[in-house]
Amino acid sequence: MDKISSGIQPVISNIHIEKKAEVKPAAEGVNTAPPADTAELSAPGDSVKLTRQDRIQIDMDKGMLNLTEYVEVGSALFTGQIVGAAVAMAAVGGTIPLAVGAVAGGLAGAIAHYTDLDRKIGPAFQKTMGLAMLPFYLAAKAVKKGVSLAIDAVKPSKTKEADAGNSGKASASGEKKEAKGTGSISDPHSDGGILAEETAVKEASGKEDEKIRKSIVSTITSGLGTAAKALRSIPKFLYPSIKNATPQEAKVIMDTLDSLPMKDVVSTSTITVNPNLAKELHASGLARPLMFDNPLELDRGEFSNPAFGKEVLIHELGHARDFSEVPIPGVGKSFFKPWGKEPYVFDPMIDVQGEPPYAATNHFEDFAQSHQFYHTKPEQLKAVSAEKFADMEKLHEPGLYDKLIDRSGVREAGKKLSEAIDQVPYLRQTLNVAGTVMGPVAMNVGANAYEDGLKEADKLKKYEGKMELAQGISLSAKVTAPYALGLSVAKMVINHKLKKGNWSVEKADEFASKALAAAGGPVGMIYLAATSEMLKSGTKEAPRDFAYTERKPETLKEKILRNVESYDVHLADTKQPIKEEDTKLTTDDKIFIAKTGGGALALGIAGTMAGWTYGGAAGAAIGGLAGGPIGALVGGLIGSVAGTMTLSYQGAKLGAKIGKALHSPEKQEAPAPQQQQVPEESTKEPAKE
Repeated sequence: MDKISSGIQPVISNIHIEKKAEVKPAAEGVNTAPPADTAELSAPGDSVKLTRQDRIQIDMDKGMLNLTEYVEVGSALFTGQIVGAAVAMAAVGGTIPLAVGAVAGGLAGAIAHYTDLDRKIGPAFQKTMGLAMLPFYLAAKAVKKGVSLAIDAVKPSKTKEADAGNSGKASASGEKKEAKGTGSISDPHSDGGILAEETAVKEASGKEDEKIRKSIVSTITSGLGTAAKALRSIPKFLYPSIKNATPQEAKVIMDTLDSLPMKDVVSTSTITVNPNLAKELHASGLARPLMFDNPLELDRGEFSNPAFGKEVLIHELGHARDFSEVPIPGVGKSFFKPWGKEPYVFDPMIDVQGEPPYAATNHFEDFAQSHQFYHTKPEQLKAVSAEKFADMEKLHEPGLYDKLIDRSGVREAGKKLSEAIDQVPYLRQTLNVAGTVMGPVAMNVGANAYEDGLKEADKLKKYEGKMELAQGISLSAKVTAPYALGLSVAKMVINHKLKKGNWSVEKADEFASKALAAAGGPVGMIYLAATSEMLKSGTKEAPRDFAYTERKPETLKEKILRNVESYDVHLADTKQPIKEEDTKLTTDDKIFIAKTGGGALALGIAGTMAGWTYGGAAGAAIGGLAGGPIGALVGGLIGSVAGTMTLSYQGAKLGAKIGKALHSPEKQEAPAPQQQQVPEESTKEPAKE
């Protein structure tokens, strides 16, 4: 939407224009344009009649503005912590430096947000992620150079003509040289006019060339960013790096990994053999729970007995699996039942009769020891605790990804690719960190763009922000990363349609709203259906757009949270301010929202349950006919997801309509009767004769 300057002529009758003093004609060549701010907007006291839908829209916009602020703060803190911890881990190592690095990184992220640096860092990171795809980076540079050469080859005439003109004038008489540039710029036949014309031609040509280069390079980096998201969406299959191990130790480690499910193998990316671990920490192994990795360390002395070395590795991989199940640093599956409670397994290699077993140390060790027994002595674990055995069975139950990825050919490819990556120092750690923060960074970029779009009532910025937010949410979880890839491709297509004029901005924004809702799962779909129904006015009039201006923070809460709950509202097209008390929801508005939202929630939940059950059954049946057992598994998953998303939305939409129908329509106040104006002359007393 085009921004409207405050200096334009009024478009509604109650905007007051202050009368300016008469301006005398200025001398020739002096800029007489009036200052941009010559019109005064209507005073805040002027009333703007708002409908129920207007008040709900304003309330929703303010809620979204607050939410975007929280997302920006949270994503900046999270990204800073991850990067700080990774740098500390690579530079120093150890638990204390790791914690210090995370705290320092989080502080740096907060500073970046409050100084608006995150608005520059986020997009720069996304471009870097595209260009950091090593082979593609060189290809992008080659394409850029080729584009530049092609442009120069196709359009050399203007530059050569300008150069020829300069050369011809350089051979003129000295008097001519001295006079050059002294003529009027506005006179095309004077020397000054020729110079200005040549300069303008060069500048216009250069700007056009640069515009073309930037457009092409932007397309390249956007495509490479999509490639980076594609890598993120691919299930993990890389074997971990094995560091500081002898050939015999490496063989024991590799044989152990080959005997385990792929989920266990990829739960860590680094296994290091430490000759002094037992001396320094009195431990046979160590697993560090980090958001971007779960690196393992094994004591060299334990490999003197290969069987025990194998058990230590499986135990530490149990910690890695534990930490991988919950996306919170230091928190794992072992925090929940049945872990940390009796009965515990007894390991004759390390436990002593009559003393508490090592598994009784805490819930972490209980989980890791049970993980070790599940793979080495499953019957003993089942005999000790059928509940813990059943939980391990459920944890290792192969899903769709596992059945497709856990194959010998994929494993061999994972080993070879891992060896190639290890040839570049710190490349694996960099990829791990980048993959971890890719989602939060996209959420930060999207929240900033969406915030700007709401403030300015700019649908194009809203579209950009919603699409980035949807991709960020999807990239934050491995299972939904393919959806982010699909959105990235869809965004490239939509952007092309927008440039060609085949799509309107309104249509793109509507698509982005649905994409963002889908990223939120059934909850997002129910919210979309409910709010869409609430905002329908039942009239043919188009809904009004509102814009928002930040107020100077006054309270401590506003200073800490910056702009939360501190916005002034005005009409987007006329900039007319709206009094804050007029924007507040009435009691009747709240009842209307409760009825409409309640109906949407009730039938939305019912639709979600029905969609998951019947959609999965239908998908499995169709998939089974087409592809046998694997087809049934894939079809069942697709059917469950499609059924859940579709019926949750349709159910919520129906429920919202029912709830809305149960509420009486908003009463419209009748316009005040207009008083007939009496001509001014009639009010005067008759002149005395």
